Amino acid sequence: VMVAWCVKDPVTCCTYNVSACVPACCAGTLPILVDCQRGIFGRKILTYQFPCCGHCVDVVVTKFGRTIVRD
Repeated sequence: VMVAWCVKDPVTCCTYNVSACVPACCAGTLPILVDCQRGIFGRKILTYQFPCCGHCVDVVVTKFGRTIVRD
């Protein structure tokens, strides 16, 4: 199912709306930020985990504020 939530960049404090396709058991729950890493080209890789089933989604925030979801 498709779920949407708000992501906050820990460096700039900007917020972004993202959506991802996740297992049906994750619908209705908000993911928790579990990791933040630096990527290449000034990107930030934020890893979110759904507490109900442990499913993880990576959200990449580019230095220009574009978001890329890896589900």
